[in-house]
Amino acid sequence: MTGDRIFDNVTATIELLARRGTLPLNTVAEELAIPRANVQRIVGGLVEAEMATIDADGSAQLSTRWLHLAESSRRQRMEWSTAHEALLDLSRSTGHSAYLIVPEEDHGLCIDWAPGHGIGVLELRPGGRLPLHAGAGGLAILAFGTQDVERYLERAPFPPLTSATLTEADDLRAMVDDIRARGYSISDEDVTVGVYSLGVPVLRDGNFVGALSLGGLKRRMLERPDALVNELLRAAHALA
Repeated sequence: MTGDRIFDNVTATIELLARRGTLPLNTVAEELAIPRANVQRIVGGLVEAEMATIDADGSAQLSTRWLHLAESSRRQRMEWSTAHEALLDLSRSTGHSAYLIVPEEDHGLCIDWAPGHGIGVLELRPGGRLPLHAGAGGLAILAFGTQDVERYLERAPFPPLTSATLTEADDLRAMVDDIRARGYSISDEDVTVGVYSLGVPVLRDGNFVGALSLGGLKRRMLERPDALVNELLRAAHALA
């Protein structure tokens, strides 16, 4: 196995555990389509580095050390030094989870959040990544922060996260046009069933620097979507 393949498998294992939580090694192997023996070696290495733990039943989970690393990384982004308080204000005023997401290659990277109600159904955490073809934060980056949308769409069709995920280039191209026209993105169960989210760009001196999003249970988000968009725009303006 080449070094690049090993690195890809380690990264995929970490991201899967970050997204799904505690998992049996067999499940990790099945989800990633790699041999269980390889998964066992990867997880064993993470345990030795104190980056993962193994439960009594043999299931793996990430360790709390990741929290310290994420906090350290967030603090190093000095341009976002006031972001956490803004996210807390947004979460308190709306009751929903607020996220700050920045571009990272062809993904969106969550660098901070403030949890709201119904958080158990939401998967994104600081350090987690979103594809640009799904999720309010990812779609906002695709629409407002991607210099060459067509280059990204050349990779279509994309893997679906749910039955509502747009995967084809033509559908995503039309979605980008809609987002730009109304000024914000909508994620309607395309990442997690039952979850709805809204996203807006954060601009500084006219330049895109990140996306701000709100997510929660769909039925609650749809009680006052216009007011939530206004709250998002207010917070984005404050961050800018």
